[in-house]
Amino acid sequence: MNVNDSKKINIDFENLVILYKHYKDFLLPFGVIVASVLVIIYIIFPQIQQYFNSQDLVRAEQQKLDALNNNYSLLTSLDDATIASDLNTLSLALPAEKDFAGIIDAISYVSAKTGVTVGNFEFSLGNLSASNFGGTAYPSTKIDLSLKGNAKNIANFTHEIIKTMPIAEVTAINIAGGTGSLTILFYYKPFPSQNISDQTQIAPLSAKQLSLMKEISSWNSVGQAGMPVIPSVPATSSAGVSGSPF
Repeated sequence: MNVNDSKKINIDFENLVILYKHYKDFLLPFGVIVASVLVIIYIIFPQIQQYFNSQDLVRAEQQKLDALNNNYSLLTSLDDATIASDLNTLSLALPAEKDFAGIIDAISYVSAKTGVTVGNFEFSLGNLSASNFGGTAYPSTKIDLSLKGNAKNIANFTHEIIKTMPIAEVTAINIAGGTGSLTILFYYKPFPSQNISDQTQIAPLSAKQLSLMKEISSWNSVGQAGMPVIPSVPATSSAGVSGSPF
């Protein structure tokens, strides 16, 4: 190290000493300010954020608790016998699977009620298992009927079959003289899988749904107690079935 470098170091040190003596009264407040800022950034802010997160969690848990309490109150207010009766009625109206016996019973009952003779009938069974059905549409079984009777009785048959369980839709009708033919779709739909969590809100039946239930309950049903049951026609399970119930 030469003499010039030594002098320069001495001068810089002296300058630092002078600056220290001049600003030493400000160093402690400045250090406190810096420390306070660091505490706010790294300690206070995270605590505030954690508080708000905790409040959000409390609100979410409170909503779950409110939903559970509401569901409990609703379920305890329901009558088990009424629920079982309604489920039975709806299951008869829209079976969970292809109800071939119910279909034949419905046709036989309406035939006897309207005085129409059912001749040959034909329907395709299709896939006998509906357990893997996952669609939103309503699957159906198509049946073609040959009828004998006057036009009024055949028209009455059509009117009665669409308000007889299970649910049916007449898609084609042909009446000529004392005979006629119908194409009918009988609907069914498997129960959907239920994924009920503690957040699922159970709602009572709406006025529209209650009105629909009342209407369905007034339909003809050979499966309900007190309704005369017409013996069904034995049928063999195959890709297509044809025969006559009379």
